[in-house]
Amino acid sequence: LSHAYIFTGVGRIEQAEALAAALECRSPQKNGMACGDCPACHNVAQRVHPDVRWLEPQGAQHKVEAMRALVGDAGLSRMTGAFKVYILIQAECISLEGANTLLKLLEEPVPGTVLILLCEQPDQLLPTIRSRCQQFSFGGKSEDAVLLPEQIEGAKLFLADLPRMPWYQVLLRARDFEKDRSGQSSFLLALLMQLHMQ
Repeated sequence: LSHAYIFTGVGRIEQAEALAAALECRSPQKNGMACGDCPACHNVAQRVHPDVRWLEPQGAQHKVEAMRALVGDAGLSRMTGAFKVYILIQAECISLEGANTLLKLLEEPVPGTVLILLCEQPDQLLPTIRSRCQQFSFGGKSEDAVLLPEQIEGAKLFLADLPRMPWYQVLLRARDFEKDRSGQSSFLLALLMQLHMQ
């Protein structure tokens, strides 16, 4: 599990919520997805979970004061969840001073803290921020960006076979996604969720 992600594309909000729910869910499914029924899942969906913070720009920007508050809060103990998750909406609107403040958290991540930057134009983020985040782009319609059960199962089988898999088969699997960026992002997210469950 990485400490920081950049999600782009029309499905970015749904995927951020799905990842946050999977991290906080008390009764996850065998495929790693959140159950959708426990109090933690309901709280994430309603954006009232105490350890999942959604941050929107104040006016035109994410101001430095908000980023200082985020960094300070990240160092505090979790309230009820397994992780502290911070989701920045329109992260490309962060001020330069705010970006430099956030960079400190990216350079020295706090264990158990996950930062998700939602962007329409990730190239507007500082290169130093982009280089410290894993990037996923979710294309197509919003409903198409949600992981399907067969994608989760495929990732589960891939991880189970990986220790015995010859390298050439791994390379062939990578080639499957050579021209399918959306499929690649979904597969990587499915792998991420499975690794979190191990």
